Amino acid sequence: MASAALVVLGGLATLGPVAAAQGGRKERSEVDPYTKGDAQAMERAGYKNFGPFLLGEGHTSESAEAKLGNVPLLWIETEHFRLGCSLDAYRIEGKQERKRLREELAQLGEVLPRVKPKVRSLDPWLRAHLYARRLEELYAGFCETLGVLPADAAPVEGQARIGTKGPMSVLLVQRQSSLSRYTQEYCQTHRDDAHTEYFLGTGTFLYGIADDSVEADDSALHYATTFGVAQALAFSIHGFPTTPPRWWTEGLGRYFARRVNQECQLYVSAVGEALPSDELADWETLVLGRVKAAYYPDWQSTLAWTDGSQMKFADHILLWSRMDYLLAQELDVRAKLVEAFHAPIEHGGDVATRHAGALEGATGKDLDTLDLAWSQWVQKHYTKKGRKRRTR
Repeated sequence: MASAALVVLGGLATLGPVAAAQGGRKERSEVDPYTKGDAQAMERAGYKNFGPFLLGEGHTSESAEAKLGNVPLLWIETEHFRLGCSLDAYRIEGKQERKRLREELAQLGEVLPRVKPKVRSLDPWLRAHLYARRLEELYAGFCETLGVLPADAAPVEGQARIGTKGPMSVLLVQRQSSLSRYTQEYCQTHRDDAHTEYFLGTGTFLYGIADDSVEADDSALHYATTFGVAQALAFSIHGFPTTPPRWWTEGLGRYFARRVNQECQLYVSAVGEALPSDELADWETLVLGRVKAAYYPDWQSTLAWTDGSQMKFADHILLWSRMDYLLAQELDVRAKLVEAFHAPIEHGGDVATRHAGALEGATGKDLDTLDLAWSQWVQKHYTKKGRKRRTR
């Protein structure tokens, strides 16, 4: 194995009813049709280059592509990411998806004028451009929500900062076989669905996911990518390694993923648990019902969660709601939560007790009071007709 990497996350969640995966192995245009490689057009889009660049410890975008059997990858380096994308052309289907994508394409067209919002399909280059923009939007939203400085910002005393040494690499491949080859060659753990790796030599993270492991539409892949990248960003705070609690990183991933799409139900299911129906996609209503019936695990139980694969559907929706509540607090509270949960590694003592103390210190409430405050907040903001306020 070429890498001295340290594995921190892994495992793609399970998805409910899905559509057939699109795609085959088709060639891509070498010249990006939306910037034509023009330096000014690339700068306006926020791009540094189209490769080659360092992808991870001991390998570049070029060497990785060769190891993958020359899979037709498109490469884009943005301010905070190095993206490799081999996604095939995608046919847009369904009214909701068409509306969502037209809005995204209209915004993308503001920096890439050759992009037309009313297209019937996304060509491979357009998909790569969309994901480059989506990743930067996630990065900005993550930093703003948690009060965290970007990695390239000057340090500010008392303020948390993304502590990795360079851009995060993101690998979006069409087929599981491609991710399998990549992780077998460069990573400590062999995966073919989704994987997160920290490379000690470069001090950077990589997140990779295979589209045919999701087997659904573009919004589901966007959801899954957001879920994984948000967790990697969480592990990047103050540099790696720190010891944020598992419920916190899982909750952050879920929080940012549901900002992308509130209909998608992508999560790791407990063994033997049936997947939820589409009628259960309105998590606000489900949480509201449990709160009114006083039927939910308390904060002490939440702090004890360590394994997402053991969480049932109800656990996922309640954890998401608790994160929704915590991240709706004032910025100083959110900043205190970050400092509390992203401190350097501590050894000894009871971890759950330490995290309980950190949560109480950051919010200024004991766990019982925090449970009451959350339940009251849910009843105020969640309704059967949808939330009264918009998520930050």
